[in-house]
Amino acid sequence: MASPQNGWLRAYAEAPEILDGFARAEDPDGLLASILQPTATWSQLRVLELGCGSGRLASALRQQLHPALWLGVDTAKALLHLARQKDAAMLLLRARVEALPFANQSWDVVVASWVLAYLPPPSLRRCLSEVRRVLRGGGCFWVIENAAPPPQGGMPEDGNTKAFSSLGLQLEQVVATELRFSSQQEAREITQFLMGAAAPQADSRGCIPHRIAVYRLQV
Repeated sequence: MASPQNGWLRAYAEAPEILDGFARAEDPDGLLASILQPTATWSQLRVLELGCGSGRLASALRQQLHPALWLGVDTAKALLHLARQKDAAMLLLRARVEALPFANQSWDVVVASWVLAYLPPPSLRRCLSEVRRVLRGGGCFWVIENAAPPPQGGMPEDGNTKAFSSLGLQLEQVVATELRFSSQQEAREITQFLMGAAAPQADSRGCIPHRIAVYRLQV
């Protein structure tokens, strides 16, 4: 069984299906789209997603927001391959968030889902510098991470979120939701692989209380 320290890294390297299963459990009611909607008319926007993983968020938000263009980048070859298998129309590129291969002011919106909080502080600062560089004037950067769990337990808060405000990211909203797996057994298998003994316990429906924090940076 993986420890909390190496389970996520092991999944990225060896088990993309574990990360995909976890991603499918997040935001099961599609609440994120209603928070992102006020940005603008998405049909006119070019959107870059950092850390797109297996493409679950991209697929959901593309269907709900209908952007003019949505491109996802990630460093994990196996996850990008899985994303292409699931949706051949998805635009994907292997790239590092600290060195984005795009021209200055080439994107209207940048979205980062569950990636910034795991970057070492120097990488986080380089990533934010790159985001500011590639966003056009008036563009928006949305960051989605775990929030602190409710009293009865749930997913832990992500690591670097306390540094966000000092870097210009403003907390927009915290969404109370749940991780919704297909069964209690699936929840146990996925969360224990990723978090080891620290994995939260799912209820009989396969659900775990979850809170999602949405941050925003306007340039």
